[in-house]
Amino acid sequence: MEENDAAPIPPKRDSVGYGLLAGIALHVVAGGLLALAMTLVDDELALGALAICGLTQLVYILPAIGMARVRELKGIVRGLQLVAALTFLLNAGCWGLVIIEFS
Repeated sequence: MEENDAAPIPPKRDSVGYGLLAGIALHVVAGGLLALAMTLVDDELALGALAICGLTQLVYILPAIGMARVRELKGIVRGLQLVAALTFLLNAGCWGLVIIEFS
C-alpha cells in the first residue's frame, strides 16, 4: 500500500454555497428576532416587518454583502445576492397571490 504524501485540499471558503448558507442563517436569525419582538414589544410592528421581509432583509443582507466585498469574497457575495433575490421574489409572489385573492 502506498502512502499519499500530499496534504488534503481544504474546502474553498469563497464559494457560492457558503454565501447561500450565510444568507439562510441570517434569515433564520432575523426570523427568530422578529418572533421575539412579537412576544416582547409590539405584535403589529413585528408582523408588518415580517410581511415585507423582502424589503426588511436589506437591513442585514446589505452589510453582509458589503463585508464580503471588502474581503474580496466574490463567491459569497454571489450567494448572498442569490438568497436576497429569491427571498424578494418569493415575498412578492406571495403578496401577488394575496392581492389577487382578495380583490
